[in-house]
Amino acid sequence: FALLAKRGDPTSQAQIRELILAYVKAPSGATRRIAVQEIDCVDDRQNFVPLLTEISKTDPQKLSGKPLDGGDNNQFYPVRADARRVLRHIQNNMPCGSE
Repeated sequence: FALLAKRGDPTSQAQIRELILAYVKAPSGATRRIAVQEIDCVDDRQNFVPLLTEISKTDPQKLSGKPLDGGDNNQFYPVRADARRVLRHIQNNMPCGSE
């Protein structure tokens, strides 16, 4: 993703978007988490709000542990929590990767 982002041209941006959308649909929760985290750092991240909203409510990966942000009925869904974090960043105009 980073190499394509450095190019900054429309073709690279389209490729990044396609990669993110493919990763979001991956069977691996770790891969979906990468995609969500990458969304936080793309220039047009506000365009992903509907997708992030869906992920924050429906991603199926559940792990043992405590919830990261108090969501999900006191259960731990890491991809959902990451999606909510990115949504907060977008809403509050926070920089990529901040807490």
